Amino acid sequence: MVLMVAINALANTAVREGMSKVGDGAILQVILKGACSPIVLLGVLLFAAGLGLYSYVLSRLNLNVAYPMVISLEIIFVLISSWVFLKEAITMPQIFGCGLILGGIWLVAK
Repeated sequence: MVLMVAINALANTAVREGMSKVGDGAILQVILKGACSPIVLLGVLLFAAGLGLYSYVLSRLNLNVAYPMVISLEIIFVLISSWVFLKEAITMPQIFGCGLILGGIWLVAK
């Protein structure tokens, strides 16, 4: 599950980085430009790999356990990935929120 979450966090980071270089325009124009970006395409491939791993996770865990855990962990992993690769700031409320999320994961996993 952790590998899948890490891959999805990297996919989000890649799509964000690629789309930030596309520029302005009408929504369809921006989407089409993004679709031609190698880094956006890398993000799409990473999302596909993550979906494969998520399917495996769902074959092993109940959905009502797997989904909340995955979504919660992705919030934390995306926060870290955006800090490391995109140089986005992390605030104290975000750190506190991550602590609450980890507590929630612990409760759901029990």
